[in-house]
Amino acid sequence: MEMSNTAEIVVVGVLVIMLIQVFLKWVIDPTRQLKKTMADILHTFVRYAYVIHYVDVVPSDLHSEVFEKTRRLSGELYADMALIPKCLFKYSFFRKVFTLPKEEMVYKSAQNLIAVANWMNVKHENKLIHIISNIQNACDNLGLYIDPNDRITDKHLNV
Repeated sequence: MEMSNTAEIVVVGVLVIMLIQVFLKWVIDPTRQLKKTMADILHTFVRYAYVIHYVDVVPSDLHSEVFEKTRRLSGELYADMALIPKCLFKYSFFRKVFTLPKEEMVYKSAQNLIAVANWMNVKHENKLIHIISNIQNACDNLGLYIDPNDRITDKHLNV
């Protein structure tokens, strides 16, 4: 009789470990990857600010690097969202626990990143306004902090 009890405890223990692993792989890892991509977006905007603000006068290889990086980050946002179970985004509790933006905001940010890259290759008098506006919107949509001293106000962007 005692052997049966031990076997049950072992089986239950193995099942618990398996459930924890499933939760880690299904929820925690994809969520961490999305957060990592969000941090990479903020890092990219800070690191390449001088390229973005002077896009027409930087060397073409640097211009291409920033263009490719913003397009890649957009794709990574889409890919990261595909890994997180959709049903979890329906619950604000889940988003609050993991400090995640709403699903539609992630997709809007991905579109903003594409717009930043596309505007870099356009000859237009308001190019910089569109680029900065899309950067700020991408960060705002993802809940990424931009210091108020580093922001360009909507009043100045709409000039």
